[in-house]
Amino acid sequence: MANPEPDWNIKKVRAREAMRLLPRTGGVVDWGDVEVAQIDTGINRHAVFGPWTGGASPFVRTGADQNLVEEGDQPFDPLDYEGNPGHGIRTASVLNGRPVPGKGFPGGIAPGLPLVPFRAITSVIPFSRKEQARLARAVDRAVDRDCAVISMSMGSPFVTLPRPSRLGETIDRAYEAGIIVVAAGGQKTDMVTYPGKFTRTIGVGGTRPDDKVFHKYSLRTAQWIDVWAPAYKIFRASSRLAYHGNRLDAAYPEGWQRVEAFRRLLGETSSPIKGTYWPTKPIGVLNIEKLLKAELPDAAALVWEQRRAALEWM
Repeated sequence: MANPEPDWNIKKVRAREAMRLLPRTGGVVDWGDVEVAQIDTGINRHAVFGPWTGGASPFVRTGADQNLVEEGDQPFDPLDYEGNPGHGIRTASVLNGRPVPGKGFPGGIAPGLPLVPFRAITSVIPFSRKEQARLARAVDRAVDRDCAVISMSMGSPFVTLPRPSRLGETIDRAYEAGIIVVAAGGQKTDMVTYPGKFTRTIGVGGTRPDDKVFHKYSLRTAQWIDVWAPAYKIFRASSRLAYHGNRLDAAYPEGWQRVEAFRRLLGETSSPIKGTYWPTKPIGVLNIEKLLKAELPDAAALVWEQRRAALEWM
């Protein structure tokens, strides 16, 4: 397959069209009090998150309680260890990085989106109990902060924490609070990985520019994927949606209803997957513009996820 355009992923999900639908103040998107938590290897003072006036970014919020690897430090990635140094910087740039003139970086999906980065792992396959325990603590802290969304671009085929799963319990807590947990399905195994495999997360699989699946999961675990999104040759920095505003509070008195409304709209507004893989699943490729334009589903039509994430061990 030929190399795609640098901004193919942005065009595919119609991110810029979606940004134009958001409220603005002085020509700049007004995110209100929305914050997105990113749990990964941490952040750094990269130009895509700048300008770093006085050492601070205008839209990346850092604090000593966000580093669970070196407790008490800021969540900056030292880039000097075995594992996946810089992974959090790369994934964050795809999420909210600003374009860098002359560098060929087209910017992220939502440039300037307020981000709360957590440094909780050093490897994107967190097998150890210690790393999974740090993930759980990071989720708890993001819930305590009332972040609208929690993003996790990593996963392990197994949960190695003692039962009941501490990590699963924190996902349950986020779900009941109405916080959307978006987690990668994984690309290093044919099994959908945890935490994306927990039933109360929004599991995301990857696609190529031709809308075919980038990585095929076994049909036994593929059921946990809720939506597909670009994952092939994405330009990255190296080294809760606000659209509906207060209508969400009126429409969904129970926190979990926000998560299930989001899950339902993903399925109703996504574009069809191409190819023969998994043809019967009613989900497709993310389309953010259609997602924002869709009518909110009636609360009475939503179904509470019966299976607690902490008890899902398939």
